Amino acid sequence: MAIKCNITTLSGVILNGAYCRVVDFSVGKNQMSFNLQIFADKEKSPVETDRLTAQYDLTLENPYIQAYKYIKNLPRFTGAQDC
Repeated sequence: MAIKCNITTLSGVILNGAYCRVVDFSVGKNQMSFNLQIFADKEKSPVETDRLTAQYDLTLENPYIQAYKYIKNLPRFTGAQDC
């Protein structure tokens, strides 16, 4: 699972069609943390890795699905599509 989007990295690099993948989960009762790797090309190394923290609900989908839903609701990832 991953998403594709147009994004400006935290260092100011504009990436059109960036490939973004969630890795390295830490899940608690009510909270989860994970790394989001951002790639200009999914066959190469990530150009940026962000550590994010979000609410987690044990009664909902698995943590990966909740993480991607959380990311797609952030202003920085507006228009992100599953890929």
